Amino acid sequence: MTVKANISHLINEFAEHIGKKYQSNETLRAYEGDLLTFFENDLQGDLETVDLNRALSSLAHYEASSRSRKASVLKAFFHWSFEEGHTSTDFSLFLGKFKSNRKLPHFISVDEAFEIWKVLSAETNGDLLEKLLFLLLYGSGLRVSEAASALMEKINFSGSTLEVLGKGGKYRQCPLLPKTISLLKDLPSQKYIFENKNGKALTVRTLHRMVQRIGVKAGLSRPLHPHMLRHSYATHLLEGGANLRTIQELLGHSSLQTTEQYTHVSTDKLAATLDKKHPLGNK
Repeated sequence: MTVKANISHLINEFAEHIGKKYQSNETLRAYEGDLLTFFENDLQGDLETVDLNRALSSLAHYEASSRSRKASVLKAFFHWSFEEGHTSTDFSLFLGKFKSNRKLPHFISVDEAFEIWKVLSAETNGDLLEKLLFLLLYGSGLRVSEAASALMEKINFSGSTLEVLGKGGKYRQCPLLPKTISLLKDLPSQKYIFENKNGKALTVRTLHRMVQRIGVKAGLSRPLHPHMLRHSYATHLLEGGANLRTIQELLGHSSLQTTEQYTHVSTDKLAATLDKKHPLGNK
């Protein structure tokens, strides 16, 4: 008689399975955490005997975006369990689509971007790392996690590019502005672009605080955060005439659908311009 594996064991096996696809430890922990939370009262039980209606009702407590992600992880787990013969039914087929209300990204204006750079450049003994961080996030569209792990050896000074490790363990080449290349040449010989005196990479949290300080220095009316700069990079490129496919490659998006959120931002700006400039606007 074959003894069925309990849910806790299946989650561990599933984590090993997706670990072959997703090399990011952060992604793995998030997926495993979602499943452990979902099945927290049934971890020692049989997957086929779980009360799915009761379990799925727990998703209602989350915001739409989180609910959509957790449901996607759950569907993948159910489908994998069926494919591996752990269940006689593919329970993923019983899960409907959980649509999230995509929030439009926050971004700074071109004028605000110029003001930030003006303030950073005006500092006689300014922080070199602050300037570099701003140029990598706003000037090249890096995620803050990509900047935190960026290696000096991955800089191609002659080609003006930086190879970064993005989501899903995928590498991509990011074009660098001339200003960025110039500042990178001023860094001492070290392993990471952003590292402390002990040679360790600065954490994402440290870089996040650095971006907040930059916003305060520039006198912005709202808090500045890293992803706002990445969003601004994409938005301003689109408004400058870059096509979505190019922006998708630059951002490292696996799906064009993710990049398409910036068309909504651009359209909103066009509508605001129409209201302001057209003779019948706001009349």
